[in-house]
Amino acid sequence: MVFMREEEKLARDIYLKMHEQHELALFANIAVAEQNHSDAMLRLLTLYRLPDPAAGNLAGEFSSDELQSLYDVLLAAGSRDVASGVKVGALIEEVDIEDGTAAIGDAAKPDIDAVYESLMCGSRNHLRSFATTLETLTGQKYAAQVLPQATVDGILAAPVERCGK
Repeated sequence: MVFMREEEKLARDIYLKMHEQHELALFANIAVAEQNHSDAMLRLLTLYRLPDPAAGNLAGEFSSDELQSLYDVLLAAGSRDVASGVKVGALIEEVDIEDGTAAIGDAAKPDIDAVYESLMCGSRNHLRSFATTLETLTGQKYAAQVLPQATVDGILAAPVERCGK
């Protein structure tokens, strides 16, 4: 949960930077959702009396060295042009789906699993949005970056989901 809290913050921080640089509303819209995801993780941390790794950190600052390094790499990659930024967004969502899938197996508590399920639902919707936007920008179908292509194809072929209902 501690790692997931900061991972959601990373997504939000990247999307805010991408919006600032590329002025694509998609980034700002998804950043709001990522803030909600981060807040949901904070509620779990508070409930289970775990430390908040994001406490006191500004945008682009992380307690985890791994996430700090990843942020720096993703920011540089996404800053090249709007298509690169969208591709970074899709990558983040694929990683969030992968991490969420692993976390659900480890949680063993229904309330935690429910939050992870909701986060993964949001990530699938975000991946759909990024993939559609990338195809609009480049004319090319989205190619999976982390997950198996068949998994991504299944997500992209499915309709937008209502999450947390």
